[in-house]
Amino acid sequence: MSDSALSPAGRGSKMEPVMDSQRLILLVGFIGSGKTTYARELWKAAPYRLVRVSMDDLIQMLSFYDYQRHLVDLYRRQERATVIHALARGLDVVVDRTNLDRKTRRVFLEIGLTFRRLAARALELLRSEGLFGRPHPREIQRALLHLIQPLEDREAFATALTEAIETLARGGGASLFPWSPEPPNLETYFERLRTLRLEAVWLRVPPEICLERRLSDPLLPYREQVRTVDWQAVLEKMQGQLEPPSLREGFDEIRILDADLRLQEILTPRTHG
Repeated sequence: MSDSALSPAGRGSKMEPVMDSQRLILLVGFIGSGKTTYARELWKAAPYRLVRVSMDDLIQMLSFYDYQRHLVDLYRRQERATVIHALARGLDVVVDRTNLDRKTRRVFLEIGLTFRRLAARALELLRSEGLFGRPHPREIQRALLHLIQPLEDREAFATALTEAIETLARGGGASLFPWSPEPPNLETYFERLRTLRLEAVWLRVPPEICLERRLSDPLLPYREQVRTVDWQAVLEKMQGQLEPPSLREGFDEIRILDADLRLQEILTPRTHG
């Protein structure tokens, strides 16, 4: 595949072709910057292989836009578990939340890096030649379950990986990868996870435009049925929280878009080595 097929169609373009590599994409931007609109465009380009995970929608589902502090742990666990299960099913995932600071982004980057490490270990086992040949899928399961024991999200990882390994061992790759003309076996499945791409899309939009959009959002009346929000104060606080995404965090690529979702810049380790 050419380099042009691995990135947006060009500067000023709104859409991008689907990549063969699996991706975890973190959107970064203020409320009203266009993150959900961009996520929708990504999904429309690959509806069978990409899912959107939105904290805002989880809050709406669980407590009707009423962000309740005693439910914070539930919101976050559900969000992380959804990302983990989707990645384990071979799906691209776009995380639609503000992701303004490095600490928040690190949570999702660690999920991606954990999958890379687990996949590398699984491939070591699959490609090893012992006295009895290659290991049984259950041996791989046990080895991976041992590695995830220290993790906070070990239950989500364990369930997701067990389901995927058992499905593939039964020859059910087509159910996990319905878009693929050649459903994977265990080796190609883990190779794809090992090379999972970690990407950020920063919607660098002036706060005054974000405020205007939020105040004209058709969902605003539903949000404010619970409580009225001073959105200008919220945006001022977000400006203080913003830490622009950096390749040093571990991203393979960072794309910077303007208010019209036009590509302004692509940062990669190759261009900023």
